[in-house]
Amino acid sequence: MQTLAGIIGSFDLVAIQEVLSPNAMPVAGLVDLINRSGGRYEATLCEPIGEKDNSYREQYAFVWDTTRMRIIPYSSYVVADTADRMHREPMVTSFESRVPVAPGQMPFRFTIINAHTDPDVVSDKAVTNEMNVLDDVFIRVREYEYTQHREDDIFVVGDLNVDVQSLGELGQIPGMMSIAGREPTNTAGTKTYDHILIDGNTTREFSGRYGVIDFVSDLGLTAEQAVEVSDHRPVWAEFSAYEIPPVFNVAQQGQPVR
Repeated sequence: MQTLAGIIGSFDLVAIQEVLSPNAMPVAGLVDLINRSGGRYEATLCEPIGEKDNSYREQYAFVWDTTRMRIIPYSSYVVADTADRMHREPMVTSFESRVPVAPGQMPFRFTIINAHTDPDVVSDKAVTNEMNVLDDVFIRVREYEYTQHREDDIFVVGDLNVDVQSLGELGQIPGMMSIAGREPTNTAGTKTYDHILIDGNTTREFSGRYGVIDFVSDLGLTAEQAVEVSDHRPVWAEFSAYEIPPVFNVAQQGQPVR
């Protein structure tokens, strides 16, 4: 937990997955550890979610530095999945940077889709591949956010259990890119599962700086200690604190290539 607190305390905003406690206590404890070291962090979680016929449940969470980011009030929701096309419906939340007022510049505002796919239903052999559902999630969330708030900066982040070659219809959306998609992200360093996905045509705020934190080479942990922290390496990316106009807006965007 102390290792995770140290990592999260180095970033403005972090998406967390697989919170297995039925309440928010683990995340509350994590935030408390960060703040005891001088941080000013807060967190939000969704309700426990999972397969309707299974007792297994997990939560998504966001943790952020309140001196540098603010959550958009009432922006959090879990995607409705009445057709039961995903085992774990994604959580959606919007944030905005806290920056000094600057003439002609607006704080960077964006919406994150926090998604954790089921590894059994993202393979080519799966009857319904969740990667071919997440493209619909991305498009519907973007349409909604643009219609309601003129928001066009949408991220998909999380453990998708596939590499860039297997992103399916989500990866075929024009402009879609995985920022660190060719780096190994499991703790063993053998597979790419975790992604920060953006549409490069609309989200031009990406600075080009990104990385994957290796618990062993970056933090000095042993291999045994590393797997006690997580079986996934944290993936990070840097963005401008101010809005940058897109190449073209959502109203001009095409539909995913089928």
